[in-house]
Amino acid sequence: MIGSLRVLWRRAGLLALIAAANLVVSSVASSPWSEVVGSGSLADFPDADAALFADGGMILVEWLRMDAKALLGALRATLLLSSASALLLLFPVALLMLGLSDSEKLSFTGHGQRAFRALPRFLLLYGATLLCQAILIALVALCYGLSMDGSQPWAYSWLTVGFAVLGLIVWGLPSLLQDLARAQLLARERGVITALVRGTLLFATRPVETLVAYAAPALIGLCVVAAAVALTAKTVTLAHAGLRQWSQFALHQACVFVLVVLRAYWLERAIRLTKTSLPAPVDTRADNAEQADPSPGHDA
Repeated sequence: MIGSLRVLWRRAGLLALIAAANLVVSSVASSPWSEVVGSGSLADFPDADAALFADGGMILVEWLRMDAKALLGALRATLLLSSASALLLLFPVALLMLGLSDSEKLSFTGHGQRAFRALPRFLLLYGATLLCQAILIALVALCYGLSMDGSQPWAYSWLTVGFAVLGLIVWGLPSLLQDLARAQLLARERGVITALVRGTLLFATRPVETLVAYAAPALIGLCVVAAAVALTAKTVTLAHAGLRQWSQFALHQACVFVLVVLRAYWLERAIRLTKTSLPAPVDTRADNAEQADPSPGHDA
Protein backbone atom coordinates (compact mmCIF):
# COMPACT_ATOMS: atom_id res chain seq x y z
CA MET A 1 0.00 0.00 0.00
CA ILE A 2 2.84 2.39 0.88
CA GLY A 3 4.44 1.76 -2.50
CA SER A 4 1.17 2.54 -4.30
CA LEU A 5 0.75 5.79 -2.37
CA ARG A 6 4.29 6.83 -3.29
CA VAL A 7 3.52 6.25 -6.95
CA LEU A 8 0.37 8.36 -6.66
CA TRP A 9 2.30 11.15 -4.95
CA ARG A 10 4.89 11.08 -7.74
CA ARG A 11 2.09 11.49 -10.30
CA ALA A 12 0.11 14.10 -8.32
CA GLY A 13 0.32 16.57 -11.19
CA LEU A 14 -1.10 14.04 -13.63
CA LEU A 15 -3.95 13.27 -11.22
CA ALA A 16 -4.77 16.99 -10.96
CA LEU A 17 -4.71 17.26 -14.77
CA ILE A 18 -7.12 14.34 -15.12
CA ALA A 19 -9.43 15.85 -12.49
CA ALA A 20 -9.41 19.10 -14.48
CA ALA A 21 -10.19 17.16 -17.67
CA ASN A 22 -13.14 15.54 -15.90
CA LEU A 23 -14.36 19.01 -14.84
CA VAL A 24 -14.24 20.34 -18.42
CA VAL A 25 -15.84 17.28 -19.97
CA SER A 26 -18.59 16.98 -17.35
CA SER A 27 -19.37 20.70 -17.67
CA VAL A 28 -19.83 20.35 -21.43
CA ALA A 29 -21.90 17.19 -21.04
CA SER A 30 -24.26 18.74 -18.47
CA SER A 31 -24.66 22.08 -20.28
CA PRO A 32 -27.96 21.17 -22.08
CA TRP A 33 -29.55 20.11 -18.81
CA SER A 34 -28.29 23.20 -16.97
CA GLU A 35 -29.57 25.48 -19.72
CA VAL A 36 -33.08 23.99 -19.60
CA VAL A 37 -33.19 24.15 -15.81
CA GLY A 38 -32.08 27.78 -15.80
CA SER A 39 -34.45 28.95 -18.54
CA GLY A 40 -37.56 26.92 -17.75
CA SER A 41 -40.39 27.50 -15.31
CA LEU A 42 -37.86 27.91 -12.48
CA ALA A 43 -36.32 31.00 -14.08
CA ASP A 44 -38.63 33.30 -12.07
CA PHE A 45 -37.37 31.95 -8.76
CA PRO A 46 -34.44 33.87 -7.26
CA ASP A 47 -33.08 30.61 -5.86
CA ALA A 48 -34.11 27.69 -8.06
CA ASP A 49 -32.15 25.03 -6.15
CA ALA A 50 -33.83 25.83 -2.85
CA ALA A 51 -37.26 26.10 -4.51
CA LEU A 52 -37.10 22.53 -5.83
CA PHE A 53 -37.07 21.05 -2.35
CA ALA A 54 -39.36 23.53 -0.64
CA ASP A 55 -42.84 22.59 0.62
CA GLY A 56 -42.21 18.87 0.60
CA GLY A 57 -41.06 18.79 -3.03
CA MET A 58 -44.33 20.00 -4.55
CA ILE A 59 -42.50 22.52 -6.74
CA LEU A 60 -40.20 19.74 -7.94
CA VAL A 61 -43.19 17.65 -9.04
CA GLU A 62 -44.79 20.59 -10.83
CA TRP A 63 -41.52 21.50 -12.49
CA LEU A 64 -41.14 17.96 -13.85
CA ARG A 65 -44.72 18.05 -15.15
CA MET A 66 -44.53 21.47 -16.81
CA ASP A 67 -41.04 21.16 -18.33
CA ALA A 68 -41.23 17.46 -19.19
CA LYS A 69 -40.66 17.83 -22.96
CA ALA A 70 -37.74 20.22 -22.59
CA LEU A 71 -36.20 18.06 -19.86
CA LEU A 72 -36.45 14.91 -21.98
CA GLY A 73 -34.74 16.68 -24.88
CA ALA A 74 -32.01 17.95 -22.58
CA LEU A 75 -31.62 14.48 -21.09
CA ARG A 76 -31.10 12.93 -24.54
CA ALA A 77 -28.53 15.58 -25.42
CA THR A 78 -26.77 15.11 -22.08
CA LEU A 79 -26.62 11.33 -22.53
CA LEU A 80 -25.19 11.76 -26.04
CA LEU A 81 -22.56 14.21 -24.82
CA SER A 82 -21.79 11.95 -21.85
CA SER A 83 -21.15 9.02 -24.20
CA ALA A 84 -18.83 11.15 -26.32
CA SER A 85 -17.10 12.42 -23.16
CA ALA A 86 -16.51 8.87 -21.94
CA LEU A 87 -14.74 8.11 -25.21
CA LEU A 88 -12.61 11.24 -24.93
CA LEU A 89 -11.58 10.29 -21.40
CA LEU A 90 -10.11 6.99 -22.61
CA PHE A 91 -6.92 8.84 -23.56
CA PRO A 92 -6.37 10.27 -20.03
CA VAL A 93 -7.00 6.77 -18.63
CA ALA A 94 -4.36 5.28 -20.92
CA LEU A 95 -1.94 8.10 -20.10
CA LEU A 96 -2.56 7.64 -16.38
CA MET A 97 -1.90 3.90 -16.53
CA LEU A 98 1.30 4.47 -18.47
CA GLY A 99 2.40 7.10 -15.96
CA LEU A 100 1.68 4.77 -13.05
CA SER A 101 3.55 1.88 -14.64
CA ASP A 102 6.99 3.52 -14.69
CA SER A 103 9.01 6.27 -13.03
CA GLU A 104 10.12 8.13 -16.16
CA LYS A 105 9.24 11.75 -16.75
CA LEU A 106 5.98 12.13 -18.67
CA SER A 107 6.47 13.16 -22.29
CA PHE A 108 4.28 13.36 -25.37
CA THR A 109 6.78 11.48 -27.55
CA GLY A 110 6.97 8.65 -25.05
CA HIS A 111 3.83 8.20 -22.96
CA GLY A 112 1.55 10.25 -25.20
CA GLN A 113 2.26 8.28 -28.38
CA ARG A 114 1.89 4.96 -26.56
CA ALA A 115 -1.44 6.13 -25.16
CA PHE A 116 -2.64 7.08 -28.67
CA ARG A 117 -1.60 3.67 -30.01
CA ALA A 118 -3.57 1.95 -27.24
CA LEU A 119 -6.78 3.93 -27.90
CA PRO A 120 -8.32 1.60 -30.54
CA ARG A 121 -7.90 -1.42 -28.27
CA PHE A 122 -9.15 0.53 -25.27
CA LEU A 123 -12.18 1.58 -27.30
CA LEU A 124 -12.98 -1.99 -28.35
CA LEU A 125 -12.56 -3.21 -24.79
CA TYR A 126 -14.73 -0.38 -23.46
CA GLY A 127 -17.55 -1.19 -25.89
CA ALA A 128 -17.43 -4.89 -25.03
CA THR A 129 -17.53 -4.05 -21.32
CA LEU A 130 -20.57 -1.80 -21.69
CA LEU A 131 -22.38 -4.47 -23.71
CA CYS A 132 -21.59 -7.12 -21.11
CA GLN A 133 -22.75 -4.86 -18.29
CA ALA A 134 -25.99 -4.02 -20.10
CA ILE A 135 -26.78 -7.70 -20.70
CA LEU A 136 -26.03 -8.70 -17.10
CA ILE A 137 -28.04 -5.81 -15.63
CA ALA A 138 -30.98 -6.68 -17.90
CA LEU A 139 -30.84 -10.30 -16.74
CA VAL A 140 -30.75 -9.22 -13.08
CA ALA A 141 -33.72 -6.89 -13.65
CA LEU A 142 -35.63 -9.70 -15.39
CA CYS A 143 -34.94 -12.13 -12.55
CA TYR A 144 -35.97 -9.50 -10.02
CA GLY A 145 -39.25 -8.87 -11.82
CA LEU A 146 -40.00 -12.58 -12.00
CA SER A 147 -39.13 -13.06 -8.34
CA MET A 148 -41.33 -10.21 -7.15
CA ASP A 149 -44.26 -11.39 -9.33
CA GLY A 150 -46.17 -8.13 -9.00
CA SER A 151 -45.44 -7.68 -5.29
CA GLN A 152 -44.40 -4.31 -3.90
CA PRO A 153 -40.62 -3.87 -3.39
CA TRP A 154 -41.01 -3.08 0.31
CA ALA A 155 -42.95 -6.30 0.90
CA TYR A 156 -39.70 -8.27 0.46
CA SER A 157 -37.06 -5.77 1.39
CA TRP A 158 -34.35 -8.41 1.86
CA LEU A 159 -34.93 -9.63 -1.69
CA THR A 160 -34.73 -6.09 -3.06
CA VAL A 161 -31.48 -5.46 -1.19
CA GLY A 162 -30.07 -8.78 -2.41
CA PHE A 163 -30.80 -7.98 -6.05
CA ALA A 164 -29.38 -4.47 -5.59
CA VAL A 165 -26.12 -5.97 -4.32
CA LEU A 166 -26.15 -8.47 -7.18
CA GLY A 167 -26.62 -5.58 -9.60
CA LEU A 168 -23.55 -3.84 -8.20
CA ILE A 169 -21.54 -7.05 -8.51
CA VAL A 170 -22.48 -7.74 -12.14
CA TRP A 171 -21.74 -4.09 -12.94
CA GLY A 172 -18.38 -4.03 -11.15
CA LEU A 173 -17.00 -7.41 -12.27
CA PRO A 174 -16.77 -6.54 -16.00
CA SER A 175 -15.20 -3.20 -15.02
CA LEU A 176 -12.60 -5.03 -12.92
CA LEU A 177 -11.75 -7.41 -15.77
CA GLN A 178 -11.58 -4.46 -18.18
CA ASP A 179 -8.93 -2.73 -16.06
CA LEU A 180 -6.92 -5.95 -15.72
CA ALA A 181 -7.08 -6.38 -19.49
CA ARG A 182 -5.98 -2.75 -19.96
CA ALA A 183 -2.96 -3.41 -17.78
CA GLN A 184 -2.14 -6.47 -19.90
CA LEU A 185 -2.50 -4.42 -23.08
CA LEU A 186 -0.02 -1.81 -21.91
CA ALA A 187 2.41 -4.28 -20.36
CA ARG A 188 3.02 -6.49 -23.39
CA GLU A 189 1.23 -4.80 -26.34
CA ARG A 190 -1.16 -7.75 -26.55
CA GLY A 191 -4.33 -8.09 -28.59
CA VAL A 192 -7.66 -7.44 -26.93
CA ILE A 193 -8.73 -11.09 -26.72
CA THR A 194 -5.36 -12.23 -25.40
CA ALA A 195 -5.27 -9.41 -22.84
CA LEU A 196 -8.80 -10.20 -21.68
CA VAL A 197 -7.98 -13.89 -21.28
CA ARG A 198 -4.78 -13.09 -19.38
CA GLY A 199 -6.63 -10.63 -17.14
CA THR A 200 -9.35 -13.18 -16.42
CA LEU A 201 -6.74 -15.82 -15.57
CA LEU A 202 -5.03 -13.36 -13.23
CA PHE A 203 -8.33 -12.75 -11.44
CA ALA A 204 -9.04 -16.51 -11.28
CA THR A 205 -5.63 -17.32 -9.79
CA ARG A 206 -5.54 -14.41 -7.29
CA PRO A 207 -9.21 -13.58 -6.59
CA VAL A 208 -8.94 -12.41 -2.98
CA GLU A 209 -6.05 -10.02 -3.55
CA THR A 210 -7.65 -8.63 -6.70
CA LEU A 211 -11.09 -8.18 -5.13
CA VAL A 212 -9.66 -6.41 -2.09
CA ALA A 213 -7.59 -4.08 -4.30
CA TYR A 214 -10.70 -3.24 -6.35
CA ALA A 215 -13.41 -3.20 -3.67
CA ALA A 216 -11.60 -1.14 -1.01
CA PRO A 217 -11.27 2.09 -3.06
CA ALA A 218 -14.72 1.49 -4.58
CA LEU A 219 -16.38 1.33 -1.14
CA ILE A 220 -14.43 4.38 0.03
CA GLY A 221 -15.61 6.18 -3.10
CA LEU A 222 -19.24 5.35 -2.31
CA CYS A 223 -18.77 6.77 1.19
CA VAL A 224 -17.19 9.92 -0.26
CA VAL A 225 -20.13 10.40 -2.65
CA ALA A 226 -22.65 9.85 0.16
CA ALA A 227 -20.84 12.39 2.35
CA ALA A 228 -20.74 14.90 -0.52
CA VAL A 229 -24.48 14.50 -1.09
CA ALA A 230 -25.18 15.01 2.62
CA LEU A 231 -22.98 18.09 2.79
CA THR A 232 -24.59 19.48 -0.36
CA ALA A 233 -27.99 19.16 1.29
CA LYS A 234 -26.63 21.05 4.28
CA THR A 235 -25.35 23.91 2.11
CA VAL A 236 -28.86 24.49 0.73
CA THR A 237 -29.72 26.23 4.00
CA LEU A 238 -27.03 28.87 3.47
CA ALA A 239 -28.65 32.28 3.14
CA HIS A 240 -26.28 33.78 0.57
CA ALA A 241 -26.87 32.21 -2.86
CA GLY A 242 -23.39 33.01 -4.18
CA LEU A 243 -21.71 31.49 -1.14
CA ARG A 244 -23.87 28.39 -1.45
CA GLN A 245 -23.08 27.89 -5.14
CA TRP A 246 -19.34 28.31 -4.70
CA SER A 247 -19.27 26.04 -1.65
CA GLN A 248 -21.17 23.36 -3.56
CA PHE A 249 -18.82 23.72 -6.53
CA ALA A 250 -15.75 23.39 -4.32
CA LEU A 251 -17.28 20.40 -2.54
CA HIS A 252 -18.09 18.64 -5.80
CA GLN A 253 -14.63 19.20 -7.26
CA ALA A 254 -12.98 17.95 -4.07
CA CYS A 255 -15.16 14.85 -4.32
CA VAL A 256 -14.16 14.34 -7.97
CA PHE A 257 -10.46 14.65 -7.13
CA VAL A 258 -10.75 12.10 -4.32
CA LEU A 259 -12.55 9.72 -6.69
CA VAL A 260 -9.79 10.19 -9.28
CA VAL A 261 -7.15 9.37 -6.65
CA LEU A 262 -9.07 6.26 -5.55
CA ARG A 263 -9.44 5.14 -9.14
CA ALA A 264 -5.72 5.69 -9.74
CA TYR A 265 -4.92 3.63 -6.64
CA TRP A 266 -6.85 0.67 -8.03
CA LEU A 267 -5.24 1.05 -11.46
CA GLU A 268 -1.79 1.10 -9.87
CA ARG A 269 -2.66 -2.07 -7.96
CA ALA A 270 -3.91 -3.69 -11.18
CA ILE A 271 -0.64 -2.78 -12.92
CA ARG A 272 1.36 -4.16 -10.00
CA LEU A 273 -0.64 -7.41 -10.03
CA THR A 274 -0.11 -7.72 -13.77
CA LYS A 275 3.64 -7.19 -13.52
CA THR A 276 4.00 -9.84 -10.82
CA SER A 277 1.99 -12.33 -12.88
CA LEU A 278 3.92 -11.87 -16.13
CA PRO A 279 6.46 -14.62 -16.86
CA ALA A 280 10.08 -13.57 -16.52
CA PRO A 281 11.90 -13.18 -19.86
CA VAL A 282 14.14 -16.14 -20.68
CA ASP A 283 17.81 -15.25 -21.03
CA THR A 284 19.07 -17.05 -24.12
CA ARG A 285 22.44 -15.34 -24.29
CA ALA A 286 24.24 -18.25 -22.61
CA ASP A 287 22.81 -20.75 -25.09
CA ASN A 288 23.72 -18.52 -28.04
CA ALA A 289 27.26 -18.10 -26.72
CA GLU A 290 27.63 -21.86 -26.37
CA GLN A 291 26.37 -22.44 -29.89
CA ALA A 292 28.76 -19.84 -31.32
CA ASP A 293 31.83 -20.92 -29.29
CA PRO A 294 34.83 -20.54 -31.65
CA SER A 295 37.25 -22.52 -29.47
CA PRO A 296 39.16 -25.39 -31.20
CA GLY A 297 37.77 -27.96 -28.83
CA HIS A 298 34.25 -26.93 -29.74
CA ASP A 299 34.58 -28.10 -33.35
CA ALA A 300 36.37 -31.33 -32.45
